[in-house]
Amino acid sequence: MKMKFALSVLLFGCLCIGASADDSWSRAGAERLVARWCDALVARQISGMPDRMLEGGIACPACGVLHGRICDLVYPFVYRWAETGDGRFLTAAEKAVDWAEATMRRQDGGVYNDFQSLWWCTTTFAQVALGKTLLHYGDRLPPSTRARWMEIFRRETEFLDGRFTENFTEHINLNYPAAFCEAMALAGQVLSDPNKTARAKAMAGRLRAQFLPDGLVTGEGAAMPRRSPCGRAYVDLGYNLEETLPALLSYAELCGDEEMKTLVLSSAVAHAEFLLPDGGLDNSFGSRSPKWTYYGSRTSDGMLPVLAALAKSGVPWAVRALDRQLRLYERCTNASGLLAGGVQYEVADEPACVHHAFTHVKSLVDVLRDRSIPISVPSASLPREHPYGLKRFPSIGVSLAAVGPWCVTFAAGDSFKMKKFGQRVTGGGPSLVWHESAGPILVGTMADYDIVEKRNMQDLRHERNVLSMMPRLETADLFSTARATNAVVSASCSSNVVTCTANGFLTGPKDERGAAYSFVSRVSGSEVTLGGSCNADARMILPVVALPTDKIEIDEGVVRISRDGSVVTVASDLEFSLTKTDRGDRAFSPIAGFLYAYLTAPVAGGREFSVRISVELHRH
Repeated sequence: MKMKFALSVLLFGCLCIGASADDSWSRAGAERLVARWCDALVARQISGMPDRMLEGGIACPACGVLHGRICDLVYPFVYRWAETGDGRFLTAAEKAVDWAEATMRRQDGGVYNDFQSLWWCTTTFAQVALGKTLLHYGDRLPPSTRARWMEIFRRETEFLDGRFTENFTEHINLNYPAAFCEAMALAGQVLSDPNKTARAKAMAGRLRAQFLPDGLVTGEGAAMPRRSPCGRAYVDLGYNLEETLPALLSYAELCGDEEMKTLVLSSAVAHAEFLLPDGGLDNSFGSRSPKWTYYGSRTSDGMLPVLAALAKSGVPWAVRALDRQLRLYERCTNASGLLAGGVQYEVADEPACVHHAFTHVKSLVDVLRDRSIPISVPSASLPREHPYGLKRFPSIGVSLAAVGPWCVTFAAGDSFKMKKFGQRVTGGGPSLVWHESAGPILVGTMADYDIVEKRNMQDLRHERNVLSMMPRLETADLFSTARATNAVVSASCSSNVVTCTANGFLTGPKDERGAAYSFVSRVSGSEVTLGGSCNADARMILPVVALPTDKIEIDEGVVRISRDGSVVTVASDLEFSLTKTDRGDRAFSPIAGFLYAYLTAPVAGGREFSVRISVELHRH
């Protein structure tokens, strides 16, 4: 892994030689985001209530509930108090901790996830937030506050130490034992307890087996040793980049584990293959994609600390990635001052859930506290900005195409959390199509939408039936290519054209096998083509990202969607029409957070068809 990481740094260093411009990120901009999010959260904190079950809680305008993990805010709120001297932030931090103690505390010392869940592994995140606060600001806190928080920290530490046994951690999502490493490392320092440091190192040693040969990390969405029926790994880009890798990085730095740090940074380089040029994260196929936001995942903390560590280690494109992520956060922060789950929540008239802001603000604070991160470096392209053709990730059944202005992802995995909760997309079709001028065009989501985690996913105001946004063939009885884990998929690149071929059987909601189908997708510099056939009468569903203000014209097999600065054209021998939805002439998915024009066309059984997607810039 060390050699692989070093070679990656050298390769990207060579690619940026001769670049005249610089990449930079704005520390002041990040500080403004922290201020804006914290101000918005404090404004929604309940004060003046005699009921301790309410006092100090934070009202969520999107979900209409009090989310349980707000004690995590102790760290960013105390940071704001320390930076500004504004006592209302210390008061807000104390109230958040007291509310959690009144409502979420378990009798055995841990804390619950929320009112609707008895899940306790999130105690790791509460303990880490409190541990960072005590480690960095303990000597500045009022003595009574520090003493109370130290008592809580000790109690939560002992709870975790007793619960995270080797047998138990093999049966939970990877991010929790990774966070346990960080929690015990913090306890070793805050409590001056070498036994806790030893526990952190022992757990980290076991987690090394979760790193795959291609650099990805498995164990998210299923028990850590588990593999799918086809032998593929359970990998989620959002949780890996935003929770597991940052936690292991923090552990490694606290404990001086250079081997783990090198392993984490090498893995981060592999995961960065899925970062889009606009700062978005392609997690369309992830094992926990129901919680996918365009920048990461709904209830995780953020990838900024890992990008910052890559920048400090000399990876040339890391500063660019850091800047793009921060700019995306800004685009996703709506008029409420809260971070939403995607760039189009506000225009869709869907409020931002407070969960995004109170988790992701912690990673911004980690970055702002570190003054050694390079601010400006010679410009270097992100991995996916290079038109490399084709890259395969066989461990998860995913192939990436980067040709000309296009970034396309083909999903053919079969590793899902639980099928009764709705399958993640598969079948060999494109789960994401992105263009350098138009941005996201096709953004696939779950084959069957469901609220997998109550209170950890957002109910919508304007959709009764959330549709799958995966491009697919589908019959009247809802047999679909998007569920076809049986598909045989191959991808190749020749003369700078990527071709992905899938042959399988339409699959029903209960895994019933239906008619045979074929999908052939091609990515060239000028267009993306989707073709194929089905042995039964079906319809082609093509949900194209489109704002309400985008003009849509349909004429003789050609659909034109005019958006700011570009025209997306869908040309086909099929007759597409704009399907009405609960929302009218658009549909919205809370996964990734995009509005769509839901285009459908009938496909006769046995007939071959072709759909060509191209983008033109507006001519003035």
